[in-house]
Amino acid sequence: MLIGGLCIGLGFEVVYAQERESSTLGYLAMPKVRSAAAVVFLHDNYGLDSWTKSLCDLLAREGFNVLAVDLYRTRVPQDFMEAHELERALPESEAQQSIAAAVKFLKEDLKVLRVGIVGIAMGGTFALDFVANRTGRDIAALVVNYAALPTETEKIKNLVCPVMAHFGENDVGIDQVRVLRFTQMLKAHNKAVDVKVYPGAAFGFLRPTTDSYHAESAADAWARTIRFLKTHLQSKPKP
Repeated sequence: MLIGGLCIGLGFEVVYAQERESSTLGYLAMPKVRSAAAVVFLHDNYGLDSWTKSLCDLLAREGFNVLAVDLYRTRVPQDFMEAHELERALPESEAQQSIAAAVKFLKEDLKVLRVGIVGIAMGGTFALDFVANRTGRDIAALVVNYAALPTETEKIKNLVCPVMAHFGENDVGIDQVRVLRFTQMLKAHNKAVDVKVYPGAAFGFLRPTTDSYHAESAADAWARTIRFLKTHLQSKPKP
């Protein structure tokens, strides 16, 4: 099956027709058996690279339609400095529009019933903003990994879907006090939240191409993510 472009492994490059122009929306991975569950995948500041695509393929093998949004519009940074520059240059409004377009594609073109979001670092921050700003009311589950966390009461109230989050104990950029506050605020507002902080892990512990990679923590985080998504996206809703 080919959707709008070139087939790559289990995935497909998807071209989404916007109002005035056509642009690459991202990388689509689909399961062999038709599924009503879908995931929007938001990459970290290293872009939509082969590692990110391999994670989409992994989730597709677990029975999800997965669309990784190309927030950098086909640019893949070659090093940390270029990744940092691309992240700083990416407008928040553009990222949010791209996420909304991905959700729309999955619901209208693939006719899925439930959509979740998985975001890593920068992607996790955009995912939280998307749901917390009431744009993502239809999102059924949210997984973020070492993302910047909102603690404004109004945004916390708007996080209506179940939330899972993963952090490293040695992350110098994400204050553990803020992680605790975020968790406590969600629970105080009767939100479904599951947060895990990994001992010995730092920012970027999921990515095997960096010095921060922490294999044991990464394996556990992915296993938790898959179980969480299956529970909230694939399980039949209670009558």
